[in-house]
Amino acid sequence: MITVNLLPEQLRIKRKDFNFPIFPLLFLIYMVLLIVFAVIQFGIVSTRSVVQEMENTLLTVGSKSLEAQRLEGDVKYMQEIKEQVLNKALIPTYSLTMILDTINRNIPDNMWLTEIFYQYDGATERLKIHGFVRPEGIDTMITVIGDFNSALKEAFEAQLEKTGRDKGPVVMKKGVPVQTPKTVDFTMTTKRQKAENIEVTEFTTVFTL
Repeated sequence: MITVNLLPEQLRIKRKDFNFPIFPLLFLIYMVLLIVFAVIQFGIVSTRSVVQEMENTLLTVGSKSLEAQRLEGDVKYMQEIKEQVLNKALIPTYSLTMILDTINRNIPDNMWLTEIFYQYDGATERLKIHGFVRPEGIDTMITVIGDFNSALKEAFEAQLEKTGRDKGPVVMKKGVPVQTPKTVDFTMTTKRQKAENIEVTEFTTVFTL
């Protein structure tokens, strides 16, 4: 069916064309999305930076913790060494009882002692023995005195090993540090004289213990 508008031109309702602004709207949506994407991207970068900084901090703390543990171990080791050194420095290696017992077990029948002097100054121990020997049997008096001193030396060195103080100074041999053993040294002087028409040998031995 055909519809015909018979109204005059001036009475007719004119239809207005509606043009929707699609391109500005699309541009607006694009800018909004771009801004949102930029904000999200910035947040991701910031988060990664914070995480990386935290990881670096944890690594630094862990490294410092290991270093602290190593230093603590070193301090503990040095403290033990210090205590050992102090103990060795303050406590003599030989007791007077041990010295007298060693002399008593090794003195020969034909020897008489007139003086036993022991000195410890906190660093060095010295033992001075004075006496005399009269001849007996086939052994010479010098041999008797030498055997007596050697027996004491062996006994004192055994005491060094027993107490763990048998380590001497470190010396360089062919460019290599070598721990030398600590030994007991002694010096001996003798003098012959007569007592009641019997020839005897007077001696003095000084041990550096």
